[in-house]
Amino acid sequence: MARRPRWIYLVALCVSLTALAEQPKEYATTARTGTYVVKPTYSDAQDFSEGLAAVQVGDAWGFIDTTGKLVIERFLNPKQGFNSRFSDGLCAVNFQPGGQDAKWGFIDRTGKVVINPQFDADRFHPPFFSEGLAAVFINGKWGYINKAGRIVIEPQFTEALWFANGLAAVRNNDWKWGYIDKTGKYAIQPTLSTAASFSNGLAWVQIDDEHDAYLDPSGKLIPGPPGVSLGPLTDGMAQVFFKKRPPKDAKGSSVASENEEDASFKYGFADKTGQVVIPPQFEPTFSNMLIGDFSEGLALVEFGSWRKGDHERHGQKGFIDKTGAIAIAPKYDDAWGFTEGLAAVKIGNMWGYIDKTGRQIVPTKFDDASSFSDGLARVRVGDKYGYIVR
Repeated sequence: MARRPRWIYLVALCVSLTALAEQPKEYATTARTGTYVVKPTYSDAQDFSEGLAAVQVGDAWGFIDTTGKLVIERFLNPKQGFNSRFSDGLCAVNFQPGGQDAKWGFIDRTGKVVINPQFDADRFHPPFFSEGLAAVFINGKWGYINKAGRIVIEPQFTEALWFANGLAAVRNNDWKWGYIDKTGKYAIQPTLSTAASFSNGLAWVQIDDEHDAYLDPSGKLIPGPPGVSLGPLTDGMAQVFFKKRPPKDAKGSSVASENEEDASFKYGFADKTGQVVIPPQFEPTFSNMLIGDFSEGLALVEFGSWRKGDHERHGQKGFIDKTGAIAIAPKYDDAWGFTEGLAAVKIGNMWGYIDKTGRQIVPTKFDDASSFSDGLARVRVGDKYGYIVR
């Protein structure tokens, strides 16, 4: 089962308003874990990235810093501000209502437009910078710009990912993937069926439709075991699957099985050498697949669930360690992975936070909660969002 890398999507900026600046700013005076830095004031809000977070009051969006101070008084389009993120010091913006015809540019951390909107994208796939370059879509092809907005790698690719370890995965007109350096030259030739960006020095790739592997920046392949579908690495571990593959006819084409059970599979984990260290035993529910990777030494797993076709039953969530042992018992109705030493967990209808021993650090008192970033976590009480401190 091939798994695509998860994209980090950055979104847009529209007209300037003044309503947000007039909103009351209430801050905590203590740094005790779980204390409000910004009390629930905003009708919508996003997680912090690079010390800034987008917040909304009515139709107006702006950015606050980690003290809760409004630092960018330009406002994002209400349909696009939900996913606005700073990356590499810049945030993608546009001055149109959004959609396929929107043109994108960038603001800096002061809110100044440093690259005028001119690049094609929709609100789900705005450009973003990584290692000083951003992939942009121009006249049906992908290329790269620098922070001055100048094209440094001419648009020529059918698909292009972000730079990491000095390399970016790109797909050519023959639908083959390779990796280019920052001059646009191929460092790893386009021979791969699928490729992802580098993470922790390795990239997940598919050599062909049947063989997954990890790739280092020199081009060396680390293949997984036969019959195993690898996933991207996070925290040195990757989800892996043993799946019964459909039989093939005399011409080598797959033949669909009439036995539905032949398509069933479970997942486990492999290490960065591609070797399976936790045998497949967990159900591939939507929750497990979406947020079940390792983070800070633990992986979120939904136990007691099952999935068959389009139907699934939800179980209780807990955490395993890198040996596969249960580290935190499955007793939560929902949860997020660990970040900055804490994980958001849901009991009944309310959210709180636990540490890696399973101890409740912040009581379950929020209607919604997100993971910590930059020392703060976004929480919701009723229909208003605020931020608590780590």
